[in-house]
Amino acid sequence: MVSRFATFNEPSIFTLFGLGFGGKLAASSVDALHRSIHRINLAHGLAVNELRGRIPQSSIGVIHSWQRCLPSTENDTEAAERCDAYWNKAFPDPQYLGKYPECMQVDIDRYV
Repeated sequence: MVSRFATFNEPSIFTLFGLGFGGKLAASSVDALHRSIHRINLAHGLAVNELRGRIPQSSIGVIHSWQRCLPSTENDTEAAERCDAYWNKAFPDPQYLGKYPECMQVDIDRYV
């Protein structure tokens, strides 16, 4: 019997490459990005609950892609922190800490 599950493989990859990168984003694209991030986190939680109910001894997680986000110059510090929040923290923070990174929270709150 299968006892180890990953609900998603690198959710930051498919959300950011699908909705977040590629020049200046229209407001609707940013909105879609935030909606997608939140819905993926909700889907993960639902899958965990379902799997725990069906296979109580299972090990359940997510495969995250973690990348260092360092500023090139002093002027890039805020951009590097924002990149870190979206790339590295948008999924594990709510799943492990119960909250989104501070720079995202206001935008995500519209969907909670």
